[in-house]
Amino acid sequence: MNRFILHLALCITVSLLQKSSRVVVAAYTSPRASRPCLLWFGRSIKAITSTSLSMSSSPSSGILESPSAERNKGPIFDQTLESIVLPSILDSSTTKLHVLELAAGCGVHTTHFVSSIQTKHPHLKIEWHPSDPDLEARVSIDARVKQANLEEYVVPANGWMLGKAGGTACNDGHRDRGDAGSNKNGGDALADTSCYNQYHQYFDLITCINMIHIAPWEATLGLMECAGKTLRKGGMLVCYGPYKVGGTAIESNL
Repeated sequence: MNRFILHLALCITVSLLQKSSRVVVAAYTSPRASRPCLLWFGRSIKAITSTSLSMSSSPSSGILESPSAERNKGPIFDQTLESIVLPSILDSSTTKLHVLELAAGCGVHTTHFVSSIQTKHPHLKIEWHPSDPDLEARVSIDARVKQANLEEYVVPANGWMLGKAGGTACNDGHRDRGDAGSNKNGGDALADTSCYNQYHQYFDLITCINMIHIAPWEATLGLMECAGKTLRKGGMLVCYGPYKVGGTAIESNL
């Protein structure tokens, strides 16, 4: 079975780990396909374009740059999070949103998503947990959060590892140096999966953007384990990346 089909199958299995949890898979397909779409348990929604992640850094500030994240942050929020996901997990009684952002990369998505939710839902309290095993990425996330004055809503980035090898967003090769789970700026930097216990069924939403197709397979298995333990019943896992749709995918991703 093709690896991309396995990705999709594994994403859906999180609903078996926790009965009332749901999965959104954001995908794009070949230009030859007649109906590029998002998948939400097989339902066609709106199209989004995804690109691979590449980063450049600004040494003086510690902030990393991601052109692809800058391009897709708007469509992901507008077409998926705001229009589909948030209406599904929020109701009139919701006063606080708890989010875990796995493979958060350099923090472009973190600051855009949090500021957008703050703007569109001003009465909603936000507790956002960005996570990435790469120390450089976590430093960048925290710097971006501080720069955007979002420290009230975003906790310091943690270094949780996903699976035996650990997942990475920027793939800088540092996840085996022993710095995963540490943070130069302090804060909640946890690497052991036993730490999931303190967040048992805690999060309303877990996002994982552009990780599965570039990270070790163990990271995808770790993603499912993490979601199964930390998503609340009725919560949602959102995965975004170059998945196959209708059996087709962009050739460069095969």
